[in-house]
Amino acid sequence: MASAKTRSILLWSLAGLLAAMFLMSGSGKLANGATQSGFASWDAQFEDWGLPAWARIVVGLAEVAAAIGILVPALRFYAASGLTLLMVGGVGTHIANAEWAIAPVPLVLAALAATLAWLRRPAWLDERLGRSASPDTA
Repeated sequence: MASAKTRSILLWSLAGLLAAMFLMSGSGKLANGATQSGFASWDAQFEDWGLPAWARIVVGLAEVAAAIGILVPALRFYAASGLTLLMVGGVGTHIANAEWAIAPVPLVLAALAATLAWLRRPAWLDERLGRSASPDTA
């Protein structure tokens, strides 16, 4: 079993990685620049997915807010849980639009965010699940 210090370093590293990824992704959506899929703007990308153009602002704000929240230990579980749900929606969007090559990206991000959320779950969740409380190390 990993020491408390090693676990803390791993949790902070995962949180930092996810925060950086979602800060870049969310700010890109908020800036409405060109997409990696070749669209001139995120508005065009969201409309191609059948979503309203304003949805990119909601998604961008959610990603940036969660990126910040994931760096705050008291908010980490909630931010990581929100990112997990957001990325599950992203996987669904890519699959619904037959973007098979892109779908694994939000799937991996969802798995990483879910892992972080589970490792930083609050004591009330452990109590509700009938488990002993998770160690508070990060």
